[in-house]
Amino acid sequence: MSRTGRAVVITAPGVGALSTVSLGDPGPGEVTVRAEYSGVSTGTDRWTAQGRFDWGSSHYPLVPGYQKVGYVVAAGEGAEDWTGRAVFAASARDFEDTASQSGGHAEFSNHPLEHVYALAGAPEPGLSLGISVQVGYNAAHRIQPARVRRVAVIGDGIIGLSAALSALQLGYRVAVIGRHQDRLATATEAGAAAIDSGASTVEAVTEFRPEAIIDTIQSPDSFDIVIKTLPTDYGQVVYSGFSPGMPDAWASMTRLQQRSITAHFQSGWTRERLATVITCIEADEFGFSNVPLAEFDVDHAEQLFGRMIAGKRVPFASVIRWRN
Repeated sequence: MSRTGRAVVITAPGVGALSTVSLGDPGPGEVTVRAEYSGVSTGTDRWTAQGRFDWGSSHYPLVPGYQKVGYVVAAGEGAEDWTGRAVFAASARDFEDTASQSGGHAEFSNHPLEHVYALAGAPEPGLSLGISVQVGYNAAHRIQPARVRRVAVIGDGIIGLSAALSALQLGYRVAVIGRHQDRLATATEAGAAAIDSGASTVEAVTEFRPEAIIDTIQSPDSFDIVIKTLPTDYGQVVYSGFSPGMPDAWASMTRLQQRSITAHFQSGWTRERLATVITCIEADEFGFSNVPLAEFDVDHAEQLFGRMIAGKRVPFASVIRWRN
């Protein structure tokens, strides 16, 4: 039996609207999730909507978004025990008439159980950013701790702040480099130092003396910070998240090698790691509850994506509320 619901649909690069999509019954080992909140990635969702997400091909029309929380309202064979449960859901199956580019920004979506995580409590809005938070968490845990006491985080978005909070939890001294005073205030309240990005950034980071840097921006300017401030022979850089273009567009592997700087690259998630982060968010183990969320009613989702497509600033920790 076909089910319909609202969804953010990108019909062509740079063209998005709040529309209606259809999906069939969940198959074996699948469930249908009714969204309460979907988390907005102001990086990946923006690039997907603009047609700039170049990891694989995009088939239009498509539904973007890779993180949501809600309730299981239908279950296929072998998944019946999940009916009625509060869950976090990642990648969705394609819809009947629309492709799923992870498909999270939809009122209803079908998910294989491998991408569904049971919640201990209600599907709260902050949990819908679980994968974004997990990317930052992963970045902090990629650092090899033997010779590292200080970690600088480039970028004050959701991944950067999550990386900073995770690094603080691991016992590192942390500095966050950014240009948004409200976000930097969140970092300092958690115990990190704040460095305003600008003409004197390299000097300020040099004074902080990091042994490791988490780069969530991945630009020529951030690479300049990496090369000029990390120690030779044992410095580490973790490139965290997705940026359009190959690494040689914003970094030089040769220069990293010449300085014997260890580089880590990470962007995705594993089931075990994401389950750990969801539990940490629910228990507020590393202070994510202090990150201010911006909730957008679903009726304003089209305007939100319109601003992202146009390259305009939107709140960095945005979630779409699907039910009143």
